[in-house]
This record gives sequence, structure tokens and C-alpha cells, in this order.
Amino acid sequence: MFTKRIAKSALIYGFDSFNHVNHSLKPTGLFGYKGLDKPDGLLKAAEACVKQAIAITTDICNAHTQVEIEKTVKRIDTISDVLCTVLDCSELIQNVHSDEEFAKVAGDVSNLLNSFLNQLNTHQGLYSALKQVVEHPVVCNRLSKQEYAVAKLLLQDFEKSGVHMPQSERNQFIEINDSIRKLGLEFSAVSHPADSQIILKNQNNPLEGVPPQLLLYLENRKDGSKLSIPADTGITNLILKTAKKEETRKAIFMGMNSASNDQVNKLEELLKERARLAQLLNKESYGHMYLVDKMAGSPANDFNQLHRLKQEDMGKDAVVNAWDKLYYSQRLIPQAKTSPSHSLSEFYSVGTVFQGLSDIFEAIYGLKFELEVTSPGETWHDQVRKINVVHETEGKIGTIYCDLFERGKDEPPKYVNAAHFTVRCSRRIDDDEFIVKEQNWRMKNPKSEKTVRTKEGTKCHQLPIVALVTNFPRAHRNSPCFLNLNDIETLFHEMGHAMHCNSLLILAMLAQTDYQHISGTRVVMDFVEVPSILMEYFARMPELLHDIGRHHQTGERPPKSLIDLHLSYQNIGNGLETQNQIQLAMLDQIYHSAVVKDPHFDSSAALYNLSKEMNPIPMPPPSKWQVQFSHLFSYGSIYYTYLWSRRWASRIFTKHFANQPRSDWRKGGEQLRHEVLGVGGGRDPFIGLEAVGVVKEGEREGIYEDML
Repeated sequence: MFTKRIAKSALIYGFDSFNHVNHSLKPTGLFGYKGLDKPDGLLKAAEACVKQAIAITTDICNAHTQVEIEKTVKRIDTISDVLCTVLDCSELIQNVHSDEEFAKVAGDVSNLLNSFLNQLNTHQGLYSALKQVVEHPVVCNRLSKQEYAVAKLLLQDFEKSGVHMPQSERNQFIEINDSIRKLGLEFSAVSHPADSQIILKNQNNPLEGVPPQLLLYLENRKDGSKLSIPADTGITNLILKTAKKEETRKAIFMGMNSASNDQVNKLEELLKERARLAQLLNKESYGHMYLVDKMAGSPANDFNQLHRLKQEDMGKDAVVNAWDKLYYSQRLIPQAKTSPSHSLSEFYSVGTVFQGLSDIFEAIYGLKFELEVTSPGETWHDQVRKINVVHETEGKIGTIYCDLFERGKDEPPKYVNAAHFTVRCSRRIDDDEFIVKEQNWRMKNPKSEKTVRTKEGTKCHQLPIVALVTNFPRAHRNSPCFLNLNDIETLFHEMGHAMHCNSLLILAMLAQTDYQHISGTRVVMDFVEVPSILMEYFARMPELLHDIGRHHQTGERPPKSLIDLHLSYQNIGNGLETQNQIQLAMLDQIYHSAVVKDPHFDSSAALYNLSKEMNPIPMPPPSKWQVQFSHLFSYGSIYYTYLWSRRWASRIFTKHFANQPRSDWRKGGEQLRHEVLGVGGGRDPFIGLEAVGVVKEGEREGIYEDML
């Protein structure tokens, strides 16, 4: 059991109250950067960092002496840090800023810097300089293991970008990459059906079974013989769960999964551009190109239960269709023996859950959260909260900005999915010859750096900055936001990413990770989800949920019976959901395989054929659900990483936490941080997994074949 907390800690109060900006403080720019107080400051920052990157590139290409050549890896890492700090900052602002002009400028900056990065990725001078470092007999032997790992990773990146190609083909590479990014952003923006409304025939009580509150909301949307339903997943999913009439569920499901030809064409254009890029690099497919450096339940039982329920309603010849899944899954939920006096979410305000997360991370890693009021202009919205990550002996090691609540109806929308954004990575800077304190757009700020003494001398690291974004609804702007178990799991997942960046710095200060290129979540993409999925397992521990929960008014803990009941909801249909995740991973592979080069390729037909082959409840034609599969851009060809990472996260949790008393969690946490999290991308993840005892002898060799 965790140490008893006061009724309203600073974290609870800070997240559950409305405004947390101290207007008596001196105004600043975003993240405390003085230059980011206005939109044009972001553009100036981009221009300054491009100029600085060009200057460093010139120095790298002109290096001839051994002393100068030895600086190459550090200098390239500095280029990466200078550009990525502005680029990562811009991509966050583009997605979340409440000022439309700020968001627009951020989008322009993002396009500018991505195009410039594509040019650097095919820069033959940089590639030659880096290759000279690795092949130079004296210089290579003087590299640290970490420095050598960074050099090899950078060489791989150059070679994947076709640096050996003639100039005309390198120009084509840049053009295709720019096109892929543009198409990807356009595709990602299309996360809903083509029509914002789904039309039902308003006769014979089509919404029978739907909760009265929703019926009341929809009452004003009737138009004679028609009923207009907003294509909002919260509303449509509730109708799919409760509507008794199958024709209603079918109409809603097909409406949700509709898409215009333009939307489908946008996706297929993205896939074909990726295939064209692979062809330019002489790869069979985009999947073959992208996977070159990566690691690599019972659905029948669930289906039979759903089928049995539908047969009870419709007769022995009844068929379970895609629009029936949620409705009959709801019928499998066990009912509470007594009517609880509270809903479970009343025990889990956002502030309460954050206090619980702080307690958990303190038990595992010796880290805790401390809320800090923000200065005017420091955040992009007044609902953003700032927490410092503090280590028990090393003090502050990083900052997380939390943008957790959905925007008001009259405000510009923000990024719709839960996500974490790295604004600045940790890296060593005391040995960086290019940090110009006063001219640099990131004006010197004592709070943004950490100086430590090690056996090798004094070192200084810049502290990481991370932003965590969700869209939790708030009943009123001045009232707490309450979370259900799915929301809690989402928050734990994203915090797992954020803490991956922050827990790394403790080791970085001990000379383990001095480079931005391998910092934090900059690991192979099919390993990046392990720390976040690991946190999901903590979010499902009944005893943990009991200990961190507090009723927002009475302070009492949630009844264990109520927790058990709601956890049982989550377990229903796990087999079918696993089957669905496998199907999505396979669809992603098909979409990034050589079949895309076929002039008759049809993404809808591919979806239907795979679904019919794999799923006991196939996706019905003419569904165009693939337009909503936004991960096709961000996780193109590696969506399998969620299944892959779950394997390792499950083993880590079982071995080091699930069956251990909480007093022993720290032992497992220290081992995990030193061997897995703390090395970032500087080492093969399998080495860390073997060190923490979750890879069995002889398993590594055949692990790719039996993953699924």
C-alpha cells in the first residue's frame, strides 16, 4: 500500500481546478523560450537553426585533421538536436495550439524543416565524413561504445536514404519524401466518415433500447421521416451497444465506415508514393525498405458466445455481423449484485490519477511529479498543466506539459488522439562547441539544464521536455474531469512514453547516453511501445486501482467489488480484439507490400478479402474503414509493433512486478531502467531484454517466426 496522502495534494488540486497560470510572473514564450512569444518567433527560430545547421555541416565537410574528424559524430548529433528541437516543437504547436495563426506558422515551419532534413539525409559530404570516422583506424578506436553506436545508426540512416544515388535520383528522393509527408498529414486529418451526419429512417422506433439521455439529445434532430445522427464515435458506439433493432445498428455501422472516393484515393496515393520510394531504393516494397533495422487468446470462444446470444434473439440461422459485435458484447457483461451508490469514475479525477501515477513511479524508479505554475505565454492553452519530474537524489530531471482536456465548442480543435510529443531530448551539452548562449533562440534558462559531477568530471545535460495530449471531456470547465478505466489505461500508456524520456536522463548524467540521436524514445520503432504497454498492466491491477482511487468529495476508496466488476467489462471480447489487432497488422503489411504496384490495386478489396479470410465477423462490403486507420501514416509497415511490444511488456510485468510485493518494485525498476530504458537507442533491445531475464535461451533466433 502506498503512503497515505493528504486529502487534496497539490497535484490533485492543480489538475482538478481550472486555471494554473500565475499572471504575476513575467510573461515568456512557449516552454519558457523567450523567442516563442509570437508566431513569427517560430519562423525566426527555424531560419536560425537552418543557418546554424549549414554552418556545422560546412565544418564537418572541411575537417581534415584527426582532432577535427573526431568531432564529427558530436557535430552531426548537434545538427539533429538543433533542427529537431524546433521541428518537434512545431509539430506539437501545429496540432494543439489554440491560436490558429500560431498553428498555421507551425505547419509552415514543419514543412520547411522536414524538407531541409530530407536534403541533409542525402548529403554526400556528411555521409563521407561519417564514413571516414568509422573507417579511420585511429579515430575509430578512440570512439566510445556509445559514440560508435551513434555513428553506425547515422550511417544506416544515410544509406536508407539513398545517399549513393546520382544527384537527379537524390532530388527525386527528396521530392517523393515531401509528397509522402504532405499526403500523410492530409490522410491523418481524415479520421471520421465522409459525412458528418448519419441519416436514419425515423419510423418504427429505430432507437429502441438507446438510453433516455441520448434520446433526449437526439429528439431535436428529427426531420419528419428522417433522423440525423452525428457521426461522433461516442454517440454512434453507444447506439451500437444499445439499439435493439439490427437494421439500426447496420445503418449506424455502415455510416461510420463510409468514405468518399477522394478519401480512399488519398490513402492509395500515399501507399503508391511509398512504393515508388522503395522502387527508387531498389527494394521490393516499402515494407522491405523500412523493416531493415527493426527487431521484429482464443477468438473462437468469444465469437461462440456472441453467436449464441444472437441465436436466442433471431433463431438458429442467425449470423453475427460486424454491427452486432458491440451490442451482444454488452449482453455478456456481468451485472452487479447490488446497485452501487457511486459510479467508478467518481473515484478517479484526473488529479487523483496523476497523484497515483506519481506514487507508482516513486515506488518503481524513485521519481515523483511536482506541479509548477506556468508563466503567461508559457503554454498554448490555459488548461495545460506543467509538472516537473523529480528524482529522489538527483532533483529535477525533466518537464512534462499536460494538455489533457477537450477544447470548448467555440475553440479550434486539437489533435484528436492520445499522444505524447517529445519537444526536446536529453543530451550532453557542456562539450558542445556550437552552443551560443545569447544568440541561440533557446535563451539560456537555468531551469532547463542539469549539471552533475561524475568520476569523469563535471557534465551538463539539457533536460528533456515532453508534452502529453489527450481529449478527456469535462462536464464544466471549472469542475474536475473524471476518468473511466479505459481513460486511466490511456493515461498510463502515454505517461509510459513520457517517463521513458525522463527516466533516461538519470543514466545520461552518468555518461550512459550523451547523444540526442539515441535519447529516450528514439529506439527502434518496433520496441518503442514496450514502456507504455508495460504501464497498461499496472492500470489493470485491482489492488493498485483501489489504493490510488479517492472519491472527489468524500475521500473514500472505491469498493473492490465495483473495481472487479468494471475490470470484467474490459476482459470481454479480448480474444476477438487480439484477432482484430493481428488483422490490422496484416492489413498494414499488405498495404506496404509489392501488391500496391499493381495498377488495379484496390485498398477496399484488400480489406474485405483479408477480413473474410481471418475474422469470424468480417468487415462487410462496401465498407471503407481503412480511411480511419490513421496509424497507416505514423506506423506504416510496423503496426505489428503493438503485438510485438505487448509480448515483452507482459513478460517484464509478470517477472518483476505482478507477483512481487511493492516493497520490491524498486529492485525491478532499477534493473529495467539500467538495462532497457536507460540505454535508449544505443544498444540492441534484445541485450536489455536478456539482461532482465525475459528472453529464454535459444528463443531470440526463432522469435520472429513465432511472434503471432
